[in-house]
Amino acid sequence: MRLLILPLLLAAFIVNAQNKQAIVIAIAEYPSESGWSSISSDKDGELLLPVYEAQGFQNPVVVRDKAANKEGILSSMRNFRARCKPGDIVLVHYSGHGQQIADKNGDEPDGLDEALVAWGAPDEYYNGYNGEKHLRDDEFNELLLDIRGKIGSKGNMLVVVDACHSGTISRGAGKKRGGKAPLVPPGYQINSPKREDGSGYAAKTRGQAQSIAPMVLISASSFDEENSETFDERGVGIGSLSYAMAKSLSKVGENYSYRSLFADVLGVM
Repeated sequence: MRLLILPLLLAAFIVNAQNKQAIVIAIAEYPSESGWSSISSDKDGELLLPVYEAQGFQNPVVVRDKAANKEGILSSMRNFRARCKPGDIVLVHYSGHGQQIADKNGDEPDGLDEALVAWGAPDEYYNGYNGEKHLRDDEFNELLLDIRGKIGSKGNMLVVVDACHSGTISRGAGKKRGGKAPLVPPGYQINSPKREDGSGYAAKTRGQAQSIAPMVLISASSFDEENSETFDERGVGIGSLSYAMAKSLSKVGENYSYRSLFADVLGVM
């Protein structure tokens, strides 16, 4: 599990004076021809939507299954941006598969982009495929930056990604939310750079303008880790991070910070 905080000093999660906007992207039923298994992302939404609404995120945008192909995610995020206003608190939640794919622009030390597996994206490389149906971390980051610019420095963004390989996307007896080999063409070179703690690579921030909103990203796994589902009290499969978020948000109070939220989520995980 991973936490990315930009900047280090954060406003409390509960700010009653600000409007709150949320978008939830949940893909449970992938097409069989894609090679991806069905997972329990629909259960994530059933559990979390009432919790998010109770925290003031009313009328969240929900993008499910077939509607969450790449173009659907892009258009939904852009339309969502239009309803956001300066000073808003914004929540972006993704539940679905995650995968590493061949880097497109040379900005990844290991030669791999982290990607959200949009509906219809293949699990294996085929000749001529260049990731057109995956949502790369670079593309996702641009969408988030666009919204952060819209809500401005007085706004705030929380991003929750319940998927494999989600640590730099800026659960274990259950189903894997990813876990497939990197999607790369034959002969593609994959490097193994180090993290800052010496165990592997950790992405560095790419700078932040003073005019955009601070962001917190809570991901279910690091960039090179798999992520398995868990089971709720009824024995129903559910995303481990989504389950932990639902449990932890019940504790939110006026002086509750993102660090407090992360600590509680980590405890449940």
